[in-house]
Amino acid sequence: MVERDLWTFFATLDLCQNAKLVLIAGSVTGKYYINEFLQRFAPEHGYSLDGAFNRLHQTGSGKTVKHFLTNEKKRLPLFFCSSSPSATDKRLLPQRIGKHAAALKQGMENAEGWIALNDAV
Repeated sequence: MVERDLWTFFATLDLCQNAKLVLIAGSVTGKYYINEFLQRFAPEHGYSLDGAFNRLHQTGSGKTVKHFLTNEKKRLPLFFCSSSPSATDKRLLPQRIGKHAAALKQGMENAEGWIALNDAV
């Protein structure tokens, strides 16, 4: 069902002409975090999710990574956290966003320096 309805995410994103940053969090299924899901299925909708993610490189909850969500018209910085708003520890996602607030702001102001900021994650 999620794969079938993914078009609504991209159709909505196409309407967001002034978007400067995308925040995503959590998993879609037991198999995929949302960023892994988008890397797998975004090309079917004319997008790619660029930037490496290896879930084994970070231990524990609240893994984070920076990506680019790209199509022929736009290239948006995207921040991923493995802990969703509905996680057992509801404080983790806001903590991760707070921890990376300066980098998130910088990504909105200068998208080209975004992936280089992964070293600071």
